Amino acid sequence: MNAPLASTCVGLFLLGLMAPAPEPPQEITRVPRSLALGEVRPTVFIDRVPWRITRPGRYELHGTLQMKKDPTPESATGIIISADDVVLDLGGHALIGVKGSATGILVKIPEKRTAQMLNITVRNGSVRNWGGNGVNLASAVQARVEDLQLAGNGEARQAFDGLIVGEGAIVSRCSAQYNAAAGIRTGRGAQLVACTGSYNGGSGMLLGAGSLARECVAMGNTGDGLVLSDAGCSAIDCTASGNGRNGISAGPAARVSGCTAWSNQASGIRVEGHGLVEGCLASGNADAGVLALSRGSRIDGNHLSANGMGLDVAGRDHLVVRNSLSANSVEWSMPDGNLSGGLHEGISVDQLMKIIGEASGEKQKKDFQKLFLRDPWANVSH
Repeated sequence: MNAPLASTCVGLFLLGLMAPAPEPPQEITRVPRSLALGEVRPTVFIDRVPWRITRPGRYELHGTLQMKKDPTPESATGIIISADDVVLDLGGHALIGVKGSATGILVKIPEKRTAQMLNITVRNGSVRNWGGNGVNLASAVQARVEDLQLAGNGEARQAFDGLIVGEGAIVSRCSAQYNAAAGIRTGRGAQLVACTGSYNGGSGMLLGAGSLARECVAMGNTGDGLVLSDAGCSAIDCTASGNGRNGISAGPAARVSGCTAWSNQASGIRVEGHGLVEGCLASGNADAGVLALSRGSRIDGNHLSANGMGLDVAGRDHLVVRNSLSANSVEWSMPDGNLSGGLHEGISVDQLMKIIGEASGEKQKKDFQKLFLRDPWANVSH
């Protein structure tokens, strides 16, 4: 090899050693078109009603808004939502209807679309005095409703509710008062958390199948307080008082746990078949503290006092254990065909020992001991 060629090869070799190693291929992050900078939409302030939302985004009331007087049928709804991915924030303001108005806030499926609306949130304000429903989100799946007050909606003698939500909705910290029919009505698989329904013309709150109410209060409603209207619902740590019918009315396969039912005009807690009522207090109700219908429910560990009847078991194949009953006009009704731990009068230890001591025969003494001291499933009247 001649000298110039050798020199050139050596130089190229040295350059190769000095050159930085190539960087490994990097993952390319693609920004969805809906999140691209040009697609970001600021909050839209609503300054009048009626108003129609047809594009995704965040909307907020500019202030308290009231429907104009004598609206036409075409302009009688306050706000219509016809888009997915909408947050409607009332901003602490009120949306107020007038005589002849329709629904305050309505989710309406656009023409030529068959699927329900998605990702709708309504929150933070008051919706009142609408001629129809206060808020109707029945056409939205898994809507979220937070911190709303729904009052005085539905004209007299018409079956309009304060709030209606569809399947899978989550309703938190909402109150519904003085609405023509129900305060709050849900579809299937919904959750009500820390809500109140009071003084409504129908029931306080009605839940669809498989729904949950937790820490809710139903008071002074013309109908039932809390209605678990379809199968598979639960009411946990709820209170129902002063309602015109039952405090809590539960459909089949319902769970009612840790609830209080006080001073209702019918039964405190009414449960259909294959349900569970546990750890509840029912006091001062005109009819039964707990009314068990149909068959196959478990009534366990409740305290029932000062009711027309403490426990009314109207069906069969129920299990009734560990309840305490006090000062009811009639303590209980337990027909044949049900299983219970019996109903035993509560007595003092001194009285008990005296009864056992006076019993004749070893077998009778053992029977008394088993009856009063060793039966953890006994129902006790005291």
